[in-house]
Amino acid sequence: MRKVRQDMDTTEVWAASGLPEVSLATLERAQERFSSKVEYNQDGCWLWLDHRDSTGRGKLKVGGRFYWASRLALIFSGQPIPQGLSVCHHCDNPSCVKPLHLYVGTQQDNMDDMVRRGRNHYNQEEKNPQAVLTRREAEEIRTLYGDDGWSKKRLAGRFGVAKTTVHLILAKQTWR
Repeated sequence: MRKVRQDMDTTEVWAASGLPEVSLATLERAQERFSSKVEYNQDGCWLWLDHRDSTGRGKLKVGGRFYWASRLALIFSGQPIPQGLSVCHHCDNPSCVKPLHLYVGTQQDNMDDMVRRGRNHYNQEEKNPQAVLTRREAEEIRTLYGDDGWSKKRLAGRFGVAKTTVHLILAKQTWR
């Protein structure tokens, strides 16, 4: 197997990433299969063409177990991924496996990146596809609460949401 870094071959990178032991032959076959399932673009992302989950993240079976294609991309390029860390995308494309578009970070790094890029649906009010209320309705809840017998329970029934939702609106934890 070719050296992917001067100091480590793929089996060493695999082991350094805390993954279950597999044979050299298994890793060589996996690396060949991996390469055949990627559309290489000179200017942009390298797109994973094989199995993907509902969010577009690629996966490949190695040694009887599925692994995320982005993790394999870094491992096959010689970058170990310490246990407990995530593979994040600079390019914001979950199907991308180009090592230059990927970086190792914590789950918190990944969540911070999501918020920074505006991909989170939490607290985005009407932009959230699961939002039941409009901003006007949230403001109406705040106005009505406590006036003329409008309890959290009554407001929840009136607007078709959970009592907890009304509480979060009143506490300005949502619909700020």
